[in-house]
Amino acid sequence: MVCLTSGGQPVIVNNAGSDPRWGGELSEGAFRTTTILAVPLVTQNGTLIGVLDVDSPHPARFDSDDQAGLEAIASAFIQTMP
Repeated sequence: MVCLTSGGQPVIVNNAGSDPRWGGELSEGAFRTTTILAVPLVTQNGTLIGVLDVDSPHPARFDSDDQAGLEAIASAFIQTMP
C-alpha cells in the first residue's frame, strides 16, 4: 500500500479509486476498498514507524470521530513500544 499519510498527518480518503496515493493493492475478491482512514504511527521521539489504516467498501464511511478513535488506538499502541 502506498503511504497515505505523507507529511505525517491523518488522512480520510472518501474515494480511494480516484486517489493517486492508493494503488488498490488491498482490494481482493468481493471486497472493494472505497473509503480509507489512515493515521501515522509516530514514536515519542517523532520517528514514523508505520501507518494504521482501516478500509471500507462503503462510500464516505469515516468521519472525524472515527479519525479521533483510530488516533487514540495508534497512541495506545505507541505507548506499548519500548
